[in-house]
Amino acid sequence: MDSVHTSGGAALTKHPKGDLLVDTGFGRDIDQQFATMPRSFQKLTKYELWKSARNQLEAAGYDFDRLGGILVTHAHWDHVSGPPDYRS
Repeated sequence: MDSVHTSGGAALTKHPKGDLLVDTGFGRDIDQQFATMPRSFQKLTKYELWKSARNQLEAAGYDFDRLGGILVTHAHWDHVSGPPDYRS
């Protein structure tokens, strides 16, 4: 079986009325989330979290008061793992 390498991502769109985060990529709790996946999925899937979008924004000094919302484009785990990272 061939390996397929992909990356989950997020994009921050800045706007004067509030910024929009499009998708979130893998979140800080991806290990716990992965543990809830079906065993068959776990056996076929490997992942590596380099740095979550939240961590990258924090490292860049982003002002989270500017974040107006998060737009989730679809429900694949590599796009929706991170919203809990943005709870107040």
